[in-house]
Amino acid sequence: MEFLAPNGSYLPCSAEVPLPPFAGQVINVNFKTRIHRDTMDDTWCLALPLGQWEGCDLVLDELGLVFDLRPGHFLFFRSRDLSHFNLDFKGKRLGLILHNDLHLKSSVRVYQRWGKERPDFNSHLQTETDVI
Repeated sequence: MEFLAPNGSYLPCSAEVPLPPFAGQVINVNFKTRIHRDTMDDTWCLALPLGQWEGCDLVLDELGLVFDLRPGHFLFFRSRDLSHFNLDFKGKRLGLILHNDLHLKSSVRVYQRWGKERPDFNSHLQTETDVI
């Protein structure tokens, strides 16, 4: 699938992706969202609710769908393309949202060039031969 995150060999400092295939994680604690699109997300996201609550259904507005996600349920959807929000709730709720940032692919391309075409960021500094 296209939404797979790069592995550690592509990330700066050989960082590992903690929850592959997603490089980005958001934790919403007792948080109700207004209708929105995640315009900086790339392709798919995964919503995973945890806790004990009533309500807080996830609404995908354009599709006219309402999901009563409970602990152990999850939902994949295109958060960049679909307007979504949560309904009111009571209780304690944590929403784990996994995604990939839209600009991750371009960051990976830049990182892959590090060490090959690296500009000389110190070129403006004087060298010993410049000092009289």
